[in-house]
This record gives sequence, structure tokens and C-alpha cells, in this order.
Amino acid sequence: MVFYENLNNQFRRSFIELHYKWCSFLFKDPIFGAAIRRQISFDRCPVPPATYHLYNLTAAAEHLPRLPFSKGRIYVNLKTKSNTIFSGYCEMELKKKKPIKH
Repeated sequence: MVFYENLNNQFRRSFIELHYKWCSFLFKDPIFGAAIRRQISFDRCPVPPATYHLYNLTAAAEHLPRLPFSKGRIYVNLKTKSNTIFSGYCEMELKKKKPIKH
């Protein structure tokens, strides 16, 4: 995963990159892996081949690191040693929750 910052409607590569093994990512990552696990039901890795749809992924705020920007794009590449299996991106926006007034 490579994070890009949205600056004046242009995406600029940031210094943030994450490198995982696929199964570790799915089952151990508390941010993105957890968001995927909430939408897709699977109990083993590798995940069986199928069409998967991920919409409106939301990560738990307590696990999110402080980023120097609030809008951006995350590029994801899933590879074996010799082949690219998946390549894509998603738009990212960090929002603060409004406190509940009592």
C-alpha cells in the first residue's frame, strides 16, 4: 500500500508505505484487514477465488495513526514473486467524529 496526499486536487506520493504478506494483512491488521473482515466472511487463507465487493470501508479510529493529511488515495498492489494479482486504489478521507451531546 502506498499513500498519496490530495494537494490542490493533485495526488502527491507521501512517505507512508505498508508492506504485508496477504494472509497476515487479512487476519492481523487492525485497520484495513479488520475493515475487510467486517464485509467479507472467510475463515481461511488464501481466500477462495470469487468476486468480492468492498464498499465504504470504515476503520476504527483507535487504530488509526496520525497522518499529516486528511484526504488522499491509497494504491494497493498484490503480487506473487512473478505476477501481479491485483492492482487498484481507493479514495481516503479522515473525518473527526462529532462528540455526542447529552
